[in-house]
Amino acid sequence: MPGPPEFVIMLVVALVLFGIPLVLVLVLGTLWIRSNQDDEEVTRQLAELQAEVHELRTELQDDDGSYADGEADASGSQRTGDGGST
Repeated sequence: MPGPPEFVIMLVVALVLFGIPLVLVLVLGTLWIRSNQDDEEVTRQLAELQAEVHELRTELQDDDGSYADGEADASGSQRTGDGGST
């Protein structure tokens, strides 16, 4: 019959053989699932921001398609609503 020291050794061996791999699998699985959710969240936020930019650009445009006076277009250059004359 094994004594207390042998039980301690068997417990340590069982933890090393089963406990550590189980914890690693759980941690890596959790991180992988969370990283996929983050990608979906970033994609959703990007789509929302693109829609908002499109909406704001539409509001800035005049009837003839030019931008409002003094506002910058997508390239960063200044456009005027009156065709560039001063």
